[in-house]
Amino acid sequence: FSADDGTVVFKTPTKLLVKEKRRIERLRFKYQDFKEVEFSFSKEGTLHKTKQMLIDISILGIGFIAPKSLAANLEVGDVITIHMMSDQKLEAESFKAKIVNRIENEERDKYSDDYIKYGVEFEEPLEIVIYQSKDLVAPKTQRKNSLVPSS
Repeated sequence: FSADDGTVVFKTPTKLLVKEKRRIERLRFKYQDFKEVEFSFSKEGTLHKTKQMLIDISILGIGFIAPKSLAANLEVGDVITIHMMSDQKLEAESFKAKIVNRIENEERDKYSDDYIKYGVEFEEPLEIVIYQSKDLVAPKTQRKNSLVPSS
């Protein structure tokens, strides 16, 4: 900043630091990792099943991107049934999760305009999540007992 003539002038910041408010870290995949989530959902009495690109994971939920063509069928508050997630050994054959976030205009440098980012919260936390990425020598693990009680 400067204060030459009695006024204070600040430069516009070029970077913004965001404080993560999650109780547990989301492990983010790179595009080159090619991780997928397979899930189904019901809309107007019709059962839909799809596979989409997984972008992050934790024991509490996932993030994925889906084409805008699915936008009319996937909305915040919808319940989906997850059948498969890359690299994960699921305790049950399938389990329920809820779409809690939908972001259409974020990080355009990462995803094309044809995709929407979704945030999903599991009904029950997973016992364990194993994170494998091309950059890691050994996989990372998150366990349900690592949850910090909320105050």
